[in-house]
Amino acid sequence: MEIPKTAFEWRRPGTVLPVETFTHELAQKRHPFDPEKLSVLIENRMAGYLYQPSPNHIRNVIVSGEISAQDADYLHELLSQLGPWLLKHFLFFSGVTPRELANAMIVSQVTRRRVTIWMNQYSNAL
Repeated sequence: MEIPKTAFEWRRPGTVLPVETFTHELAQKRHPFDPEKLSVLIENRMAGYLYQPSPNHIRNVIVSGEISAQDADYLHELLSQLGPWLLKHFLFFSGVTPRELANAMIVSQVTRRRVTIWMNQYSNAL
C-alpha cells in the first residue's frame, strides 16, 4: 500500500514567502500593543530560557526589523512553538503587522509548516 504524498505533509519544513509579497491591506494592519497579554503568552513557552527579553523589546525588534543573532534564535524558538491559533494571538497582542512578523520569521528561519502556511495567508502571492 502506497502512502499518499500529503499524509505527512505537515512534517515537512515550510517557508515564509518573501516580504515583498505582503502588500495586502491586511498585511499592513497593526493591532494595539498589549504587553501584559503578550507576556503571558511568551512566558508559558519560554520558561526555561536564560535569555528573557521583555515584551517591549520583542515588539521593538520585530517592528524595526533589526534582529540580532541572539534575538533571531529566541524568535525562532518562540515562533516555532506557537501553532497558528496562538500565533494569531501573538499577532494581536504584540502590536506588529503581519508583514513585520513575516520578516521576523524569515530572518529567524522559522520553518514549522503549519506556522508558515498560516503566515503566508497574508501574502498576495497565493
